[in-house]
Amino acid sequence: MYSNKKYLFCIVDGYFSEEDKLNKKRKSAIFVFDWDLNPIKRYNLPDKGRLYPISNDCKHVYEYSKTENGFALSRAALNI
Repeated sequence: MYSNKKYLFCIVDGYFSEEDKLNKKRKSAIFVFDWDLNPIKRYNLPDKGRLYPISNDCKHVYEYSKTENGFALSRAALNI
């Protein structure tokens, strides 16, 4: 979990629907809440990487994935 002055960010991994559960397809997402625990946004994460740290200012998420030449690191804006 990460936070800033406005939001809480929870990275969740699991089955998000009955279809996911039946297909045994785990998914990852970042759920964003305000400090009163009202849901603000959900960001579905790609299936490939495994590590999703959020920047200190909570504006970006980073993805780490293995490649045949080592590893790759990419960044995506959370846009909230």
